[in-house]
Amino acid sequence: MALRSHRPTAAAIESTVRFLIAGCGPYVLAFPAGWVRGILTPEEAGLGKDVRWAGTSYPLTDLASRLLLSSAMESGDRRIVLYGNGTCLRAFAVDRVFELIDTHRMNLRPLPVQFRSAERTRLSGILLYENTVALIVNPLWLLEMNGRVDAFESSLMMRGTDTPICDAVEERSQVEMAADPIK
Repeated sequence: MALRSHRPTAAAIESTVRFLIAGCGPYVLAFPAGWVRGILTPEEAGLGKDVRWAGTSYPLTDLASRLLLSSAMESGDRRIVLYGNGTCLRAFAVDRVFELIDTHRMNLRPLPVQFRSAERTRLSGILLYENTVALIVNPLWLLEMNGRVDAFESSLMMRGTDTPICDAVEERSQVEMAADPIK
């Protein structure tokens, strides 16, 4: 299954992060793409508690209910995302896959202060996507991994590098503060 589009939005590869943008209920979600292992149609995924693909079993997780959302009706756009790292794998349904994007680290924002409870565990931050805001899902929460690290830092680690994106957020904050010291 190929993505409908891939849009690089930043010039310097070292300063970009890749996300899979998908819809779940009324929300636009961003999944760190380094953890995406595949995207299947429901027919390709089959029925059952596990999705078997390329000799690997992915336990099926109800993402909508974990996010406390009502699940949308079945549609032709519904996809099963295979997600994981070397130690933990999951499969979950999204209502629609929009695209794979590369975005500049400076476009990532921490969660606003209004997010004070469990959503700080589920979500890592936000990013502007077209005319809306995409919520960045914390992959450690998504994979139900034990032991919680700082949600923003952990979910935005780039694959193949040990530079967390929160450094970029701190740099952006310092630049903004230098530009407007009254804040």
